[in-house]
Amino acid sequence: MPAISHFSVVRYVADPVRNEPRNIGVVVLGARGKFARARFWLGGAEELRHDPGRYRLLCSVLSGCGFELPASPSDEFEVQGSGSSTLDRLKTLHEESTNLVQFTVPLPAPGDPGRLLEETYQERVAPRYAMASRAGR
Repeated sequence: MPAISHFSVVRYVADPVRNEPRNIGVVVLGARGKFARARFWLGGAEELRHDPGRYRLLCSVLSGCGFELPASPSDEFEVQGSGSSTLDRLKTLHEESTNLVQFTVPLPAPGDPGRLLEETYQERVAPRYAMASRAGR
């Protein structure tokens, strides 16, 4: 039986009143706590990249699940989780983060968690021009 991982898409909502979320990242937790990574693309969230307070909020929220983001944002980055990166904490983030930063319900997926991270990131987060250039290969 293949190992089961869980993933959640991280969304940024610049204006919660208008509720127009942008997918900015993916968190993947592998089976039995042996894999915890998140990958982000902030290139489409200018307010988040250029407003230190909003970026600190993102850092603070993700630290609640054991992910330490870089001190200053870049367009694209990947971070490793820690021992506190658990499915229960990810579910709590989904339930409690309903304002500027949101998390989709953690969903199970079989197979390699590294591949799940890459495929989910490409499918739901990566900038469209990157996907188009990869499709042309």
